Amino acid sequence: MANILVFSLDKRLKLFVTSFNPFKKQGNNYGTFWSMQINKEKFSTILKAVENIFENKISNLQEYPLKGIFFRKEDYLDEIMVDIFQKAFNVKYEIVLPRHGNFIGTRLANGSFNGLLEDIEDGVADIGLNNRLLVPMNSTNCAFLNPVVVTEMKYITSKKFPPPTQIFHFVLQAYDIETRWIYFCCTILTLLSWYFLDFIHHQLKAVEKREEIGKLLLIITAIQVSSTAYIRDNIPSYQRILVGSLLIVSLIMCNAFQGEILRNLRSPQKSPDINSLEDLLQSDYELTAIIAVPDLFQPDENDSNVNHIQKRLYYRQTVSTNFSTPVPKTIAENPKQAFLMRGEFVKKFLKIEINNATGEDFCHIVKESPISFFLTYIVPKTSLFIRRLNRAIAEAKEFGFIEKAKNKADAILKQRQAKRLNILLKAVQNHPPISIENLKNVLIFYGSFIVISCGILFMEIFLNCFKNRAAMKNKKKRIRRRVKLKY
Repeated sequence: MANILVFSLDKRLKLFVTSFNPFKKQGNNYGTFWSMQINKEKFSTILKAVENIFENKISNLQEYPLKGIFFRKEDYLDEIMVDIFQKAFNVKYEIVLPRHGNFIGTRLANGSFNGLLEDIEDGVADIGLNNRLLVPMNSTNCAFLNPVVVTEMKYITSKKFPPPTQIFHFVLQAYDIETRWIYFCCTILTLLSWYFLDFIHHQLKAVEKREEIGKLLLIITAIQVSSTAYIRDNIPSYQRILVGSLLIVSLIMCNAFQGEILRNLRSPQKSPDINSLEDLLQSDYELTAIIAVPDLFQPDENDSNVNHIQKRLYYRQTVSTNFSTPVPKTIAENPKQAFLMRGEFVKKFLKIEINNATGEDFCHIVKESPISFFLTYIVPKTSLFIRRLNRAIAEAKEFGFIEKAKNKADAILKQRQAKRLNILLKAVQNHPPISIENLKNVLIFYGSFIVISCGILFMEIFLNCFKNRAAMKNKKKRIRRRVKLKY
């Protein structure tokens, strides 16, 4: 037997009584329980028809575990049906989810209304918010009742932070061949620079092992990847490979302590560990249900139709009526929690901006579509590609990575480059938002430094070669003289 009866009146004035089992059915696949053609002026036929239904087919509530009775919103039907069911069941009823102006809420059988939440038009399906659901107020048979309103619900949970080794996994998932080539060149430059830095250990005495230098360079590579993705949209294509290659070199030459600033940056992850309600219930997340969810009634332990997931969900969740605290902010402060809400509310929550990032950067939305849930859960997640370096620096400032960088840089500051590093540290602390002009200035400055350094290096090599060649010539002359004198 079905748990809910759906009464509807179509344009042809044909009354349909549809059986509806929210725990087993999927979608809007209802089975017609009873129907009849009526005359609008003769409501007595409706009264007799409904009375016959309950006298002949639903005489025993134990055999028919009714959870609720649902109507399409027809005022002349509503009042009549309420009277009929009050007489038939000899109980009072609560009408849930009526529409009243711009609010949805609770209206009792006596007509009193208690508006609770702002009405959201999006997502209203075949059975919309212009409907009423009758639920026995004093019946222990009222199980964990799912919303008959066919609107998507969502639950909000957190993504697990991926390990740093996944950086190159996302590098390989570049959008096109050109970008992959840039990433490939930058990776090769990173590995070559790693090998090269082993020979200039006197400039990096604060770093004890070459592996630490390698980790540092991998982090810089990740930042370069996101920066390259940003400049791709602002620089002509024929310059992108050159700019991408110069950018990684310039970042590496910004000195090792920047790695501490960027070490704990969040890297992107396409799919969370929690992809279903079962995963959510097995986790240690705190579940908070927004009061907009109308189906969080206490489940009947003796009802075999109640899904075990629904029972666990009910006992794990706490209900919240506070909409003043943004979900993204709450998740950012405490990632170990999830929010259950209607899908229509999610867009509103995710517009909140936190630390130069919107809620979409902190929250991951997972949709559940089975008829027994209609839930969406939102959880904290790792950020998408950080497309601007100033976001990374903003996080570094917020979480105290700048202070760690100072401590790591102290040992280096005592060396020959103390003055230059100190200036660079101040520049990072007061870093302006990244723009194309800023990138050009960085590239010009460090590019000039690299060009000058390479020029000096080549000059030294040339002079050494010239000296060696002159020495070889003198040596050959001396040998010839000795040979002549001997003979």
